[in-house]
Amino acid sequence: MIHKNNSDTGTIYYNGFFKAKKWKNEPCVNEPEKNEELRWISVNELPENVVDDRKVAIRNYQNGIFYSEMGW
Repeated sequence: MIHKNNSDTGTIYYNGFFKAKKWKNEPCVNEPEKNEELRWISVNELPENVVDDRKVAIRNYQNGIFYSEMGW
């Protein structure tokens, strides 16, 4: 979980991230007007345009950190 404060707008976010232990079938885009593509990639080869708090969430998971704060 990431507790985030957007100091520009004063908006507070609580982002929860989950690990799937089992998966059937392939993921698909159900909102094509919002998403161009959905694909599996290695966490070690993330695209540069990944949102910063998602990068933090992945690093936290890899390091066993289950809660962090951003922008406070």
